[in-house]
Order: sequence, then structure tokens, then C-alpha cells
Amino acid sequence: MIRAENVVKNYTNGKTVASVLKGVSLEIGQGELAVILGASGSGKSTLLSVLSGLEPADGGTVTVFGEELTAMTEKERTDFRKRTVGFVFQQYFLLPHLTVEGNVKLGANLAGNRDYMREIAAVGLEEKRGRRPAELSGGEQQRVSIARALAKEPRALFLDEPTGALDEETGRNVLDHLLRLQKERGFTAVMVTHNPAVAELGDTVIRMNSGKIAETYRNTAKKSAYEIGWYRMTVGLKDGLKLLGIAVMSGCAVFVCTFFLNFYLDALAVRDAVSADLMPLYEAQLLAAK
Repeated sequence: MIRAENVVKNYTNGKTVASVLKGVSLEIGQGELAVILGASGSGKSTLLSVLSGLEPADGGTVTVFGEELTAMTEKERTDFRKRTVGFVFQQYFLLPHLTVEGNVKLGANLAGNRDYMREIAAVGLEEKRGRRPAELSGGEQQRVSIARALAKEPRALFLDEPTGALDEETGRNVLDHLLRLQKERGFTAVMVTHNPAVAELGDTVIRMNSGKIAETYRNTAKKSAYEIGWYRMTVGLKDGLKLLGIAVMSGCAVFVCTFFLNFYLDALAVRDAVSADLMPLYEAQLLAAK
């Protein structure tokens, strides 16, 4: 179980202190998929970092599988992450000079796992194990990062916007692989996403707002990755007015530049015309002077 009680996290920039987590409390059961939703700046990614031991809390307690992270030193938290936690991020963070097999083996080496080829097969990339990241699609690269994380044989998998850089079809495929592997292996998963439709995949759904938990509920009607809707960006009135303002200013800038460019070209044409008219007189004066 993952438990947080009255967790506080602040960031300091010079004399300014920003309170990002403001007394967050939650529980996530063993083997569950918890989905954390929230707008940008709501604190969801910071919460993920604190729950996984990437960052220490400034107040409150965090307990993961009976181990209190808030009582650990930085070295102890590093050891905890090595033993217990896997990570999947929006950016794949694959080493470009290594093959699929080489990248997954990196995760396996941390846990002394020699059976890492099963992770590659589990995400459907066995036939591409000799390819490098540049030879793979975005979805395939994300599947490699999932395989690398699972090769550590973690008890908990933390995912920060794992489909944020993927199109709908590829995102659904990645989520489908993830759900299947979690069901087969029983690890706990905590996923941060901006896509509200992904909440329909989770056992527990947590909505963040301004550093606090606005809502927590149990999902009693879970769906598959191919049954959920898919988030598409919509533009509200405020954002629409901003975009309109930018478009108007851009149009004005183009108009002004075009006006002065045409004025300059017209001036050059007038100069050339005047020069052409005066040239015969100038030549006649030269001949008369001789």
C-alpha cells in the first residue's frame, strides 16, 4: 500500500517560496492502478515525485509498502527506488547508441534480472530488439521504456504522462500493453495524466487542484484502453481571445512591414526613373564642357 498523510512540498526561488503540495493525504492499495488528474501547475507531477521517493516531502509522511520515505536519508531513498520502483516518463529517455535489448538490459541489471528478454516480448518488440531508438516509432520507444522499467521487477510503477507525446492510436496501444502487464504481474501503478478519459482505466482516481486533492473516488466500471474516449484539446473563450489577439497583432505586423517595403521599393523606382530622365541632360553638359 502507498499512503500519504498531510504531505507538504515547497520550492524556494531566492526569497520566494512556492507551496506546491498543501497537506495531501491519500491511500493506494496493493496491485491497484491509481490515476492522478489535474491541470498544469496543480501539483500532480510533484506528488508523483514525492510518492516515488524522487523528492523528499517538506512535511507529513509518505509510506510505501511499509517503508517510511520521509524518515529516509537521500542515500536510503536512492536504495529504495533501486529495489522497489520503476519509472516511465513522457519523454522516453532511451540511450540512442543502445539497441532495444541494450536499453532494457540496463533496467534488468539494476535488479540482477537475467530474464529481461521476456519484457521485450511482453511489449511486442522481440523482432525489433536489435534496433536503436531512432529506428522505432514513438509508441515503440515508449514500449521500450515500459519494458526497461519492468525489467527492474518493481513493486510499484510510476508513470508521468506516458501517452502525452503520442497520437490516439499509439497511446491506446501503449496503455493496452501496460494494463495487460499489470493484470498479469500484480504490481501497483500510479499514473499522472492530463487526459481525463484515462481515469476510466483506474481503480482509484485522484483529482488535484492548486496543490490539494479536490476529489478521490473508486472506479467501479473500469474500461479497456480501446473503450475509453480520448482527450482532444479544446480552446475556451479566454484562450480563444488570446489567440485572436495574437493573430490580429501578427496581421498588423505583416501589414506594416509590407507597407514600408512597398514604400521603399516605390522610392527606388522613382529614383531610377528620375536618374533615367536626367542622364541625357547630364551627358549633354559633359559634351558641351569638352
